[in-house]
Amino acid sequence: MKQILFIFLFALVGVLTIGSTTHTPAPPLSHAQAKVLIVKALGTPILFRHYIPLRKTMCWGADIRSFQRKELIYYVDDREDIYNFFLKINSEYAQWYMGQDENGCKLKLYDIVFSGITGIATNPSTNVATVRFSLKATNISPFARCLVNVKIGCTERKYIPFDLDTPINGEMTFRKFDTGWQLDGQMANMSKEKRLSVVINQNGGN
Repeated sequence: MKQILFIFLFALVGVLTIGSTTHTPAPPLSHAQAKVLIVKALGTPILFRHYIPLRKTMCWGADIRSFQRKELIYYVDDREDIYNFFLKINSEYAQWYMGQDENGCKLKLYDIVFSGITGIATNPSTNVATVRFSLKATNISPFARCLVNVKIGCTERKYIPFDLDTPINGEMTFRKFDTGWQLDGQMANMSKEKRLSVVINQNGGN
């Protein structure tokens, strides 16, 4: 009887030892955690602006012509040089003026902000979570509206590469380390600007 009891206790200790060393999956990634990770990975909110020259010759780009057609801006000719023009912004749209620097006049287009988590799929065996999320454009200026479908130069690229009124859907993968969840995959080696560009391109942008 004592021998049977000894064998039973030995087996029980073995089961408990094995159980204590078994890999314990990381807790699933929560929506709150995912939001923090996405915002950090992209650097949202992000302000987008557009530069136009303070002085311009008569050879204007499609952006300038578009602004002029909507009477958002106009150029006053230089009396001493009729081929040069000075930029003037319609006072009605002055709130979107962001000053000037060596690149020209800065005009606000819109802000890109985090909108929400649309889904999380966690693989417990690999401690990897795939997060789907959405961004949106806010504080959209008349200048941004004016650039919709306007192409850059002779290329097929557009100044506004997505629908301003439609959510921007994206997807990122994170892996759980002993220090916490970290961005995984190709995006881990990208800059924040490049990551946002990839997300926009996933929505049919260019």
